[in-house]
Amino acid sequence: MNRRELQKILADHADQLIRGQDQTESLIQQYNAEAQELAPLLRLAQRLQAVLVPVSPRAVFVQQLQEDLLHVDRQLTVAAPENERRPAWLGAATLGSLLSLVGLLLLLRRQRARPGMVEVAAG
Repeated sequence: MNRRELQKILADHADQLIRGQDQTESLIQQYNAEAQELAPLLRLAQRLQAVLVPVSPRAVFVQQLQEDLLHVDRQLTVAAPENERRPAWLGAATLGSLLSLVGLLLLLRRQRARPGMVEVAAG
């Protein structure tokens, strides 16, 4: 039995235990050849399920958590616009870059439109 098959069997077994269906012994019999590896794990899961008790948070805790999360959300919402403001120079730099790119594209287009022109290097 490979690791993936073993994980699938154990996951299915755990799901059954959660639903109140204990199929431990029938699974051990079904996978008799692998029982040496599988049986201790199935029995451990069975014992763990037997000793675990459901736990629920207290109502006060749930209420406090909700208030804390809403408070943090309000703080982030108020702080977000301040963080989103960009300096004026960033907008100017972006506009300058775009204008340079447009100028370069127009120059290339103009040079391709006049194939007979010879470029002269300045210097």
